[in-house]
Amino acid sequence: MASLKVRQGWDRTVYLVNIVLACITVIPLFLIIGKIVLEGYQQINWDFFTKTAPTAVEAMMAKRANTIEGSRTILPGGIANGIVGTLIMTLVASIIAIPIGLLGGIYLSENRSTRLANVVRFVTDLLQGTPSIVIGIIAYAWVVVPSVSLTHLRAHPCPDHPVSRLRLGQKYRMPTSASHIQDQRPTRQP
Repeated sequence: MASLKVRQGWDRTVYLVNIVLACITVIPLFLIIGKIVLEGYQQINWDFFTKTAPTAVEAMMAKRANTIEGSRTILPGGIANGIVGTLIMTLVASIIAIPIGLLGGIYLSENRSTRLANVVRFVTDLLQGTPSIVIGIIAYAWVVVPSVSLTHLRAHPCPDHPVSRLRLGQKYRMPTSASHIQDQRPTRQP
């Protein structure tokens, strides 16, 4: 009986410690959310949802006006572009994923024992167990990084540019000062 009471005592102690630590953990979250709500509730209006984000100049001028006057006027612009972008991404993802998912599900239910069905089932189970952040990093590495390099190369076609040098297979050394830039001209290797 004594060991049962000891275990129940430890159980209560660990439970209370977990509750205290959980409360300590969420205190910064509540402080951040409270600060955002107290300082930003005036910004939530119809324009916030229907107007696009302000330009950098408009935002700086509004921030400066608020700083100089000491008042809290409503900053220009809103989040309409973010809402529309989210809806477009959701629509495109649905157009791609829904037909593939339905056709794959129908195929798997009709042809359970074929080799392709086993492969599709295995790949589906594998993807369901993969965290979305890992899939996002892989997509970033496969799609975004190459396209940024190509876009950057098109934007800077100068052979002296570091990205162009790397694309041409030439060695590039970072200059230590502006006087060494002339010495960094690419040399053609035979």
